[in-house]
Amino acid sequence: MSIQFRKTIDLKPYVIPMVLILATFAVTNVLVVQAIRDYYYRLLEEQSIQYAQSYAHSITKTTQASEVINELLEDKLLSASKTMALHDGQVSEDALGELADSLGLDEIYFYNSEGEIVSSNRGQYLGWTAYPDHPVFDFLISDLSVLVEDIREDTESGNLYKYAYIKTPTGFFQIGIQAQRVEEFLSAFESQRLLHDIALTESVDTVCFLDHNLVVQGSSNPDLVGIQLEQAELVRAAQANEIYSSITSLNGREVYQVYVPVFVANAKTGTLVITQSLEKTRMVITRATALGTLTVVIVFTALFYALFTTYKQKRQLHNMAYYHGLTGLPNRSYLHAVLENNLKKSPMTKRALLLIHFRNFNAINHVFGFHSGDRVLRELGRKLQQAFQDRHELFHFSSSRFALLVDTYESREDLVHLATEIKRIAKVPLFSNDLPQQIAMQVGIVEIEDWYNDPDQIFTNASLALMHTSDDSNPYSFFNTDMETQLRREDLIERELRSSLAQPNSGTLYLEYQPIVDLKTNKIVAFEALARMSSEKLGFVSPVEFISIAERKQLIVDLGDWVLRTACQFAHKLSSAGYDNLRVAVNISVTEILQQDFFEKIRRIVEDSGVTPASLELEITESVIMYDFEEVNSTFQRLRELGVKIALDDFGTGYSSFARIEELIVDVIKIDKHFVDKIAYKGQSNSILNGLLAMSHNLGLQVVAEGVETEAQRHYLANHNCDMMQGYLYSKPLREDLAMQKLTASDL
Repeated sequence: MSIQFRKTIDLKPYVIPMVLILATFAVTNVLVVQAIRDYYYRLLEEQSIQYAQSYAHSITKTTQASEVINELLEDKLLSASKTMALHDGQVSEDALGELADSLGLDEIYFYNSEGEIVSSNRGQYLGWTAYPDHPVFDFLISDLSVLVEDIREDTESGNLYKYAYIKTPTGFFQIGIQAQRVEEFLSAFESQRLLHDIALTESVDTVCFLDHNLVVQGSSNPDLVGIQLEQAELVRAAQANEIYSSITSLNGREVYQVYVPVFVANAKTGTLVITQSLEKTRMVITRATALGTLTVVIVFTALFYALFTTYKQKRQLHNMAYYHGLTGLPNRSYLHAVLENNLKKSPMTKRALLLIHFRNFNAINHVFGFHSGDRVLRELGRKLQQAFQDRHELFHFSSSRFALLVDTYESREDLVHLATEIKRIAKVPLFSNDLPQQIAMQVGIVEIEDWYNDPDQIFTNASLALMHTSDDSNPYSFFNTDMETQLRREDLIERELRSSLAQPNSGTLYLEYQPIVDLKTNKIVAFEALARMSSEKLGFVSPVEFISIAERKQLIVDLGDWVLRTACQFAHKLSSAGYDNLRVAVNISVTEILQQDFFEKIRRIVEDSGVTPASLELEITESVIMYDFEEVNSTFQRLRELGVKIALDDFGTGYSSFARIEELIVDVIKIDKHFVDKIAYKGQSNSILNGLLAMSHNLGLQVVAEGVETEAQRHYLANHNCDMMQGYLYSKPLREDLAMQKLTASDL
């Protein structure tokens, strides 16, 4: 099959937004994680800067405090030195003790010119002599007359003192103030202690102070003191007068290091290196990443679900729009789209559409139920699809119709062959238990010529062709332009029918009555009511034509009701005229019989008209036997009990068998005109007629011969015990008034 057009859902409106959304969320997630990481790294850097600033501030305060205290002590010692210079001869222990108390000194020693202690305020270290490289010896040999030292440990006691020296003509004094308390105060500002305090911060692992030579002068980790920095990148960082930070590996784990220059009095004193663990930061970043990823996943999943649900709903709507829900085959809308697409192209091959009508589908629904009808449609669709899927495309056009789109063929014979193949498929029994053994199928064929530009016109013409098929002997029909004229006529007839049924007294519809005559008495015993139609626009319309239209347009039930009521009114007139024993026969369609309220409708019409049920005879065709026989027979039984007679019309030409006739509840057999026409000829046909007459009488049924037109036919029937006849030999169908006159004349 070369049909290339396919009706599908475009996935781009769903896939592209999904990809864009996913990309957007992925980029957003990366940016958010990067921002979180940068934030925490910046926070670590700011903390390091704060630590460095705090350290520099503390160093500055320590230096300032040391300078102030030293200045105070030095001033005190210098003042005391001037006083001591006045007491060169008063070097006794008591005198020195009084001076120490008055001057607030802790130690006073007097040395001779050889550097030997000859007197002290406490009597300590008498006779001790200064030795080379000792601070006292250094002063002794110096040219200085006064010297104030920095705080140092006493070489003998080990205590901290701040000493001053004053030379006299006979020797020199050494006076001192104990500096232990001062040192304890300043130790609070000592560099190593500050480093330890910083290291006690929760996030700081190690803190070091580097001097100008990049040697670790102090560290919270004593093992690092004295180590010189050698890595080129870190050397550059330490030598720079700006903050530098980096992530590096230390002892097998990642840490964040910040190099902060330390300035005291606007002069760089060194570099503070703060090493902080990244474990908690990494943990926070990991959690933030996980939370961001989870958020992305949740949002993306929700959006994906929304888009997937929308796609699924659209796909369901697409399937509902373009595929039949029962068979799953492409539907009429799909076929319309395919044809519309094909008609836009220049035709390269001959194309055709075969519209396949399941003729007895409604009857199966009525008799066996809709579930059985659906079952048949599914099975029929499967068989047709199986037969043609490799050659042509099959569509489920409507409830009881399929369409076969033929994309290439050579001649009409090919299309006829396809129609015959469809008929053969329909002939194969679908089920063997509760359904008919075969399906009645019709095919309307349209050859898609170049002038077609609208798929709907193709559908219309296919339906027209379908309407012109007759029965199984002619199951297919090709569209031609004459059918359009016929369609307009049928449309006008339909509208006339509807109008006439809505206004029964319009005169468009009327009944004629053909007498049924007893062959022995030559008296009228019944009339058959025959529907007629005459329109001002159309003139006389054949019953075959307008009844067929009524059946197709679902007007047959309304038409049947009108015929029944009108016929019963005529029967009432007959009874009022004294003809109580005459019957009026009315043809009943299968559709009417299958109505659930059929019996009640007959009973109600009989009661409303005021006639006896025995005045009414219902004529049915043999086709009723192919439907629900038991149900139909039950209805006939109820009608017989009511008093209504049942006649089997056109007997011998349909589906009936002798066995079925024996079971069917009927009172009269009407032999079809086909057998009566052959009475004039000798041969087997008369034998069949004789058999029909004998069989009917054996079943206790009355027999009416239809279509009697010659005296020879009447004579033959009378001699072979036929009960009644009907035909032009006696009378054609008559209007009501003429029928009454004919009846009156027959009594003379």
